[in-house]
Amino acid sequence: MLTIKLESETIEIKSDVKEMNIDVFEKICGIFDNKKYDQIDKYIEIFKVLGLTEDQIGQIDAYYFIDLVKEFNLTKAEQPDFTKEIIIDGFTYQAFEKEKFVLSVRDLAKIENYIKKDNIKYIGEMLAIIYKRTDLTKVEHYTDAHIKFKADLFRKELKADIALPYLVLLSNKIIKSIENGK
Repeated sequence: MLTIKLESETIEIKSDVKEMNIDVFEKICGIFDNKKYDQIDKYIEIFKVLGLTEDQIGQIDAYYFIDLVKEFNLTKAEQPDFTKEIIIDGFTYQAFEKEKFVLSVRDLAKIENYIKKDNIKYIGEMLAIIYKRTDLTKVEHYTDAHIKFKADLFRKELKADIALPYLVLLSNKIIKSIENGK
């Protein structure tokens, strides 16, 4: 949590991926990627997503705002290990069965399709593809309706830190290797 001291009140906002859900994290990633915002504007928009009002932002002086931005830095987060399974509403969703996570080609292709549709808001879909409900068949798992249902569920129920190792794997290893032809 990031504590913000204003003239009339003290406010705490979520500043760690362990605190914010996937939906909020996707919105923040979208702001970071948005070229229309300058650096300060990006953080103003991010602080709004995290709950500050225009009036509250107006109470913050420039030097204090810069200090808050330095404290907020999401890149300080430690990358957690791959989470093997999650349970939501009594259903088990499993990312892998053996000892370590391996992304299948089929999953990669499906994730790539969702990234093409919306290169900002795809983390929920990525997790919905990776985490398969254990009581369903592969056919059911890959339907667009099921992926949409799970993505919406995961956006609300899961904290963003669960997505980090998968995002790192996608961006650092797989996508860069494909782009470089290696």
